[in-house]
Amino acid sequence: MSDAPDTNPREADRLIYAGLLGLAAAAVIQLGDKDELSLSQLVEVYAFAIAIPLLAVGLITDYARRAGTSIPAWRDAIGVIAAVAAVVGMGALFFHFQLGVGLAFAAVCIFGIILVRLL
Repeated sequence: MSDAPDTNPREADRLIYAGLLGLAAAAVIQLGDKDELSLSQLVEVYAFAIAIPLLAVGLITDYARRAGTSIPAWRDAIGVIAAVAAVVGMGALFFHFQLGVGLAFAAVCIFGIILVRLL
C-alpha cells in the first residue's frame, strides 16, 4: 500500500490563483507611474482591480478546501470569475500593443477553451 496521500482533484487551483495573482500585481505595478492610460490600459487596470482581490479569495478558499472545509459551489465560481478577469486584463495588455496582437490573443484563448472543453 502506498503512503502517498490522496491528491485533491483541484490541487492545481492554488498554483493557478497564485500565478495569476503575481501576473496581475506585476502588470499593475508597471502601470503605476503612467500619467495617462490608453483605453486598453484602463480596461487592463479595471480587470486586474477585480481579479486581484478575488484571486486572493480563491487562494484562501483553496487552502480551506485542503484543510477539509466544505466549499460551496458559489465560492468556486468566484475563482472562475477571478481567473477570467485576469485573462481579460492580460488580453487588454495585448490590445494595447496592437489590434492584431490582441485579436491573436483572443482567438487563441477561444481555441484553448474549445480544446479544454473537448477533454
